[in-house]
Amino acid sequence: MSLLVVSLGVSGCGHNAGSATSPPPGDPARPAATPVVLGEGRDRTGSRSASDWASNAEFVVAVTVVGEVRGKIAQEDLEREEGMISREVVLRVDRLLWSAERGNMQAPQEIRKQAAGWVFNNNNGTGERPFALTNASRFEVGHSYVTALDWVDDPCSEDAMKGSWAGLGAFGTIPFDSGILGLGEIEGRVQDLRGVRTDIPTLRTDVAGRSVDELAARLAVAERKQIAPHQMACEPED
Repeated sequence: MSLLVVSLGVSGCGHNAGSATSPPPGDPARPAATPVVLGEGRDRTGSRSASDWASNAEFVVAVTVVGEVRGKIAQEDLEREEGMISREVVLRVDRLLWSAERGNMQAPQEIRKQAAGWVFNNNNGTGERPFALTNASRFEVGHSYVTALDWVDDPCSEDAMKGSWAGLGAFGTIPFDSGILGLGEIEGRVQDLRGVRTDIPTLRTDVAGRSVDELAARLAVAERKQIAPHQMACEPED
C-alpha cells in the first residue's frame, strides 16, 4: 500500500461566515448547525472544465475520508487567543476512474493531505468554528469524493520519484456520497443535487447526477492543453 502526502489545490484565508454544516454519515452526535467560516482562495491550476482536469491531473480517483488529525495551535495564536487550527485528513482511494497515462507513476491507495481546519476567536465570544474555502470541499470524515490528483516534484530533490500529490483548484473535487456525483459535502455543509451551483459552468455541474463512467468518458475526449510546469522554490526544513 502506498501512502503519500497530498496538498490542497487552493490556498487562502477566512473572512466571512458561511452557512451551517451537517453531520457526516454515521455521526449523529455532532451538532447539526455549527456555523462555517468561508474564505476566498487562489487556485493553483485550472479546475472548472474537463479540459482543465485532463490537462493538469495525473489521476482522477474516488476517495472516502477515513480519519483526521487536528493540528497544534501556534504559540502566537494561543497567546492572542485568535487564529487558525490546521487539519490533516486520511483518504482511502476506493477506485481509479481515469489516468492521464503519462510516465510510470502509480495511483496511490491511501493519501494524507492538509485540509481546511478551524478558526477560533476567544476575544469576541465566537469561539471555534469550522473553516472552508468558497466552492471547495473540506474533506470531512465519512464523506466520499471524486478528486483530481496532480504530481508535484520535490523542488529540493533531483529524484523524480520524490514529491507529493496535489489537488487542482476549488472545482477539482466533486462530492460523491452514496456513489452519486454532486451529492455530499461542499463548503462544510451537505448538499443534495438541488444544491449544485449552476451559475458557474463547471465539470462538477455538468456531471451532477450522472455516472462516474460518463465522467471518465468526458475526460478521455477532453482537450489536453500544454501546461507549463509549476515552478516551486526549495524551502529546506530547519
